[in-house]
Amino acid sequence: MSGMSRADRAKQFMPFAALKGFEEAIEKAGKRVCERVILGEDAQAELDAALRELRLGDQVCITFYQDTEYVSPSGRVTGIDGINRRIFLSGKPIPIDDITAIDPNASPV
Repeated sequence: MSGMSRADRAKQFMPFAALKGFEEAIEKAGKRVCERVILGEDAQAELDAALRELRLGDQVCITFYQDTEYVSPSGRVTGIDGINRRIFLSGKPIPIDDITAIDPNASPV
């Protein structure tokens, strides 16, 4: 048997961890990838109505598609950009075309 300790053997593989994006790729590979949902007419009409009712300062939870998954952050509406089709939730932009639901009854974070 080799006299090399387990720690010394592990060091041989350390350079692979330095590869650019390696950790992110491993993390992303472990994520469950979701298919993007296409809303039906009724759901789209409901979403359009919710978007029209949004006002600056509203506390909401917005569900939207981001990087192969759906996320649902809560926050305060800090901006509405109709030209570039974005809603700003606590300062972070959310593309309107990626939104699938808006919950106006979200409690403060």
